[in-house]
Amino acid sequence: MTFKILMFACLTIMFSCKGSKKSASTTNDSESKSVTIIESDYEYSIETLNIDMEIAEPTAGRIILSFERTPCFGTCATFRYDVYDNGTVLYKGVRFVENEGYYKTMMPVEDFNTIINKAKEVGYFEFENRYPVEGQAPSDLPRCLTLLRTKSEYKKIENEFRSPKKLVEFEKYLEEKLKALELTKIRDLSNQQNNDR
Repeated sequence: MTFKILMFACLTIMFSCKGSKKSASTTNDSESKSVTIIESDYEYSIETLNIDMEIAEPTAGRIILSFERTPCFGTCATFRYDVYDNGTVLYKGVRFVENEGYYKTMMPVEDFNTIINKAKEVGYFEFENRYPVEGQAPSDLPRCLTLLRTKSEYKKIENEFRSPKKLVEFEKYLEEKLKALELTKIRDLSNQQNNDR
């Protein structure tokens, strides 16, 4: 009887170890699927995105740069740029912008690397995650949301009020770089989105 229990325990351990090896090899297979920016050493694994798949490229992976201006009670431009690790740029212009609707383009690797170098120069990755750091901003101010991701660094900043001058200058620089890209229209905003504005 003791022999049967011992044998059962050994078999259970042996089969559970094989199962662990299988799941580890499956994990390694999925990790090896990655998208690399052409001619760049930045490499990111693919992840599920919360985006409108009608407008996204099927190969779009992780967002490596994002720039968004939110609405205010007045005529503030409201738009968002998302740059993916394959170079795809998706733009959504909501209101008080020249290009309303969904657009796409590609960002050259050199442009992304220039932006990262500028970010490091101004100390972007050392800024606080939110401004104002303490208290609240007046309720009618727009926010500027930025995100940058490299192979070794990640930073997302929500800037609404009382932020460092260098951050504001970097946001203007980033906005100019993104607006310089030539956009191709994909489609208009849906009626629901137009009503939500």
